[in-house]
Amino acid sequence: MARYNESVCRLCRRETMKLYLKGDRCYSDKCAVERRNYPPGQHGQGRSKFSDYGLQLREKQKIKRMYGLVEKQFKTYFKHADRQKGVTGTNFLILPAALISSIFGMNALSMPIVGTPHDFWKILFLMFCAVVFTVLFFRRKKLL
Repeated sequence: MARYNESVCRLCRRETMKLYLKGDRCYSDKCAVERRNYPPGQHGQGRSKFSDYGLQLREKQKIKRMYGLVEKQFKTYFKHADRQKGVTGTNFLILPAALISSIFGMNALSMPIVGTPHDFWKILFLMFCAVVFTVLFFRRKKLL
């Protein structure tokens, strides 16, 4: 399975926001986004105005980087979400959570990022809040 092996701080700088891919470093003053709040590369400090398509592409790249997916995995998740009943965007955000719970089951202590059963429910609650926020955001924008 392919994964990104380069600097993950570069990804945060490209999105000009913290994606919390580095762990504790993102919470400290050493975070690359706080030190250099412009995209990486030779022309990073140039013009940063995006078209509508550019904004859509940035959001897509941001979601791919948050979940650690490559393009082919992203497409298959989207196809599965599109086939399900309901709002495709909401289904798309729920699928990775469903995958994690199917891999580890409901045994919260076997998950690598969860120390106690309460942490598992906190993670599920945060995922649920993110889905609700996304649905409300798109309804406000009249996209649903």
